[in-house]
Amino acid sequence: SVSLPGIAKEEVDLRFEDQQLILEGERKKEDGLHYLQQERRYGKFRRAFKIKTDIDLENIKATFQHGILTITLPKAESAKPKTININVK
Repeated sequence: SVSLPGIAKEEVDLRFEDQQLILEGERKKEDGLHYLQQERRYGKFRRAFKIKTDIDLENIKATFQHGILTITLPKAESAKPKTININVK
């Protein structure tokens, strides 16, 4: 999950490429407002997360509610552990 308060989902770009989950966006400053102090940064941002496990690309899901972006990256079948029963004689 990523906290993105004050950002609309249309201002967020999320993609998976070259074994990386890439999140980019921009928090735009509100015109005409002047603050004595601000706790939020404005401008463009980018985060890249290296994913070392094979991902099922067809089933990646993301939801954006109340300023929280939640991303689900399911493992590909090839990455899931397999159990092999061995016949002991």
